[in-house]
Amino acid sequence: MRFVIAVLIWSVAAFGQSALTGVVTDWSNGKPVVGALIEVDLDSVSVTDRFGRYTTNVFENESVVVKVAKEGYAPYSALVVLADAEQTEYNVELKPYAKNDESASAFDDAPKYEMDDVNVFTTRATSDYPVTYSNMSQQTVDRTSFGQDLPQLFTQMPSVNTYSDGGNGFGYSYLRLRGFSQNRVGVYLNGIPLNDAESHEVFWIDLPDFAEDVQDMQVQRGIGSSLYGAASLGGSINLVTKTPGLGDRPKLRAEAMYGTWNTRRASMQFTSGRVGKRFGFAGRLTRMESDGYRFGSWVKMWSYYLAATRFSARTYNKNLVLWRAGEDAFSL
Repeated sequence: MRFVIAVLIWSVAAFGQSALTGVVTDWSNGKPVVGALIEVDLDSVSVTDRFGRYTTNVFENESVVVKVAKEGYAPYSALVVLADAEQTEYNVELKPYAKNDESASAFDDAPKYEMDDVNVFTTRATSDYPVTYSNMSQQTVDRTSFGQDLPQLFTQMPSVNTYSDGGNGFGYSYLRLRGFSQNRVGVYLNGIPLNDAESHEVFWIDLPDFAEDVQDMQVQRGIGSSLYGAASLGGSINLVTKTPGLGDRPKLRAEAMYGTWNTRRASMQFTSGRVGKRFGFAGRLTRMESDGYRFGSWVKMWSYYLAATRFSARTYNKNLVLWRAGEDAFSL
């Protein structure tokens, strides 16, 4: 009888104990921390393995104090309320010390996990969507652009027909997409519609030499999402401008050209690259003139473009684009 009572008392005491387990990771990159010292109520000590995991036995308490220490990281201490189970999972993220700093407070404004830059475009179609589309990368734009209007860059795409009043792609240009005129094609610049609010027309002459500032373009053919509005019966064209400071280098370029029908173009542009890890700047100034291939189809245009980007610590960036164009053109 005494033996049975002793066994019952031992069983209750053993059942009252709970194992505290978890993973210790680096706050800045999410990788496991090896060799971190885990101390629970000064009674139980454990060390993390190569996967950052630890296991320690604690006594029957409602809560315990957990302390985590590792060289190169800020000490961690917390009050953990134990669950009514044989094991309680408690994970810890240690903040590394900043250089020349004795605290981890420098990481409060830093991104939690360092990752590559990611661009998210809600107007972009992929192979997962039932939409026919064609993409034009920045490399293709740079290779094929010599200052002509944007519609002239789409001539090699399926179901796109373009023409220019001046015959050389400068001035008044138009396009048709699957037979629909451009007032039934939605055109968007960084997600902002360029179609006229009344006639739904697109005036490409207001964007002279704008291909120099475009990062990539996508032409979607046919009726797509209602996101594009009533002007997108024939399809949609999405333009995304370059983001200064995102993968580019400081550059200053000046160029001039001369062609048939007395066509002249002079352009100067610059990019700053990343300035102080926080900012990026870009700009362009262009002057273009042409007599056109027929009498009365002359054009004189100028435009400037400015863009500034501020890279935030926690969020992505804010891209400010400002452009203006002036034209003096005539078409019969």
